[in-house]
Amino acid sequence: MAEELNRFFASVFTLEDLVHIPDAETEGVKKNIDPLRVTHGEIVRRIQKFRKNAASGPDGLSLRLLQDFASSFATPLEIIFNRSVHTGKIPSDWRIANVTPIFKKGTKGDPSNYRPVSLTSVPCKLLESETSIKDKIMTPYGEQTD
Repeated sequence: MAEELNRFFASVFTLEDLVHIPDAETEGVKKNIDPLRVTHGEIVRRIQKFRKNAASGPDGLSLRLLQDFASSFATPLEIIFNRSVHTGKIPSDWRIANVTPIFKKGTKGDPSNYRPVSLTSVPCKLLESETSIKDKIMTPYGEQTD
């Protein structure tokens, strides 16, 4: 069954066109914003607000552990998150995901009735949620919280 789901998910997977990315300045629109920065306080708040039943990723690091020791984890995560935002790179271990099929509806024997869900590491999920570029850009004048 796993092999059949893998074949189906691979057959419907689409690659993004990274060659023809639109240029943000083609319309003459320029907006200067301050560099994005993730703060210790934002990380602690996000860890505490994160949904309690978030699954652990391939690294096995649980959200419960992070929540119990949020202030201790926040400083190293702040360093990693800000370096990731600045360089555009994330730790290679965070690129690993476990793909789990979630049944939608219909016949359980039909692979098209499942959707793939990627389980990534909890710190990676936090980085994705904490550095919401849209939220930071939409903040008036690029103000940083904290």
